Amino acid sequence: MRRGRRQHVIDWRTMKLRVTEATTNDVAEILELRLAVGARMQERFGNDRWAPPISERSVLRLFKGPRTRKSDGATLIKILVGRTGGRIVALTRMQTKKPWGFDLRYFKAGATAVYVGDVEVSPQDQGQGIGTQLMAAAVKHARAWPASALRTSAYDGAAGAGPFYAKCGFLEVGRVTYRKVPIIFFEMLLGKSTRTRCK
Repeated sequence: MRRGRRQHVIDWRTMKLRVTEATTNDVAEILELRLAVGARMQERFGNDRWAPPISERSVLRLFKGPRTRKSDGATLIKILVGRTGGRIVALTRMQTKKPWGFDLRYFKAGATAVYVGDVEVSPQDQGQGIGTQLMAAAVKHARAWPASALRTSAYDGAAGAGPFYAKCGFLEVGRVTYRKVPIIFFEMLLGKSTRTRCK
């Protein structure tokens, strides 16, 4: 009688994600991560997703533009990577500049906002709490910016990250179609009493 293979179960609560700011030295590893995520999304959803081309050039664009403002040193962009076991398993980009397609009519008026995007987790590490730990770190970075709101968007389809953002405590604030791409807007207000579910 053959013995079944022992299943290796990982409890994500014990898998500590170390989140740091990325540098251009991380480009090759970030490209590997993005290609793996893109391949898995294509396998699962085919063309029912918003999928910009992935290349070394597209990764370098994440770092495009000054990180700080010359006049006062204010932070403009942060690229965060999450590592476990010394390898990059998660990524997100944060910025103060409003990304294309965001319609401010749907968001809290007068809020000092940071926009988060390009949230990706290595396919082999998904389902272990990596994404929520990454977003918890993003919330901490946004509070320290300082910002009063964290904003993001998701593709309005099966491949979109809307349910993930809702799980983390973002509120859906609007839906639009921009350049034929259906988009859902999300916002998290970062008042002192606000508690995020990203833990």
